[in-house]
Amino acid sequence: MAPLKLFGRGALVALGLTVVQAIAAGVLLRPTPEPGASTLTLALAANLLAALVYVHLAERSPARGGPLVAFLLAVAFGIPAIYLVEAVFFDIGMPSRELPMMYLFSLAVGVVGAVLAAGATGKLSARAPEPQRPVPFHAGRFALSALSYVFFYFAAGMMAWPFLKFFYEGRAMPAVAQVALLQVFRGAALSLIVWLIARNEPGGRGRAAFSAGLTLSVIGGVAPLMVPDNPYLPDAVRHVHLVEVGVSNFLFGALAVWLIRQVQPTGGT
Repeated sequence: MAPLKLFGRGALVALGLTVVQAIAAGVLLRPTPEPGASTLTLALAANLLAALVYVHLAERSPARGGPLVAFLLAVAFGIPAIYLVEAVFFDIGMPSRELPMMYLFSLAVGVVGAVLAAGATGKLSARAPEPQRPVPFHAGRFALSALSYVFFYFAAGMMAWPFLKFFYEGRAMPAVAQVALLQVFRGAALSLIVWLIARNEPGGRGRAAFSAGLTLSVIGGVAPLMVPDNPYLPDAVRHVHLVEVGVSNFLFGALAVWLIRQVQPTGGT
């Protein structure tokens, strides 16, 4: 897709995301102070980044109609849902009653993002799709991918810890074994999303690796952590997590494709 067309479609989807976020936040989330101009600008930039990823995935996918929307929803809602689980285990000050509302908020935004991205690329119609690339589900490779997420999580966390220690020290933290078990679950869930991205990428394995890395980095880290005035993470902590998760998720997503999507017998990669 031409860059200008991609940007235009992404901007339309971003506008829709911003509107539904404002409505859903007013209905589901606790009231917050009126955001300043810089907060609104960064929120729009974050939505534009996310929208560009959705449009890119929609344009590349051979799916159409319901299957395409379902794939995009797995990305737009599935990735945030996987990361919200951590709020149950880590003490960041989020009231337990607020977590279900955050899930409903993410679901509403995800549905709108998926439908708008499919519509922006002209693929909401249900006419016959092109065949998807076969990506066999190999249990051993899938397990290796899930475990690789655990490695990236702890490696990135150890590098970021000196900059986060001031915030997390003294808070109630789960045992390392519990954290590791949670990351295995998250690694498996994210690997499933990577598998979907690999199935919906008609190009080579390198293209799929880039798409998966970019998707997990932007949707799982960069976009949500760009927005200031986070009620649970001070800016100093948010900035560190943005770099930590953005980089580690990109590396994991790219590696996961190379583990999950084997070279095809025809010679494609």
